[in-house]
Amino acid sequence: MIDLMSSSLVPVAGITLADIDITPNTNGLPGIAQLRTIVGAVMTVGLILSVLALIISAIVWGGQ
Repeated sequence: MIDLMSSSLVPVAGITLADIDITPNTNGLPGIAQLRTIVGAVMTVGLILSVLALIISAIVWGGQ
């Protein structure tokens, strides 16, 4: 099984992959800056709530 895998990868190793350089379009949509702000705020609230849930579950688990 391992001999099959290594023999099938040998032809692929000789291929040189193209260097792809893609930059995001930051001004393609109207309101993208506000969307980034909203998404950032939602992620921050989610992080705070998940840490709070971890603390609460540790307190409940430790109290048993």
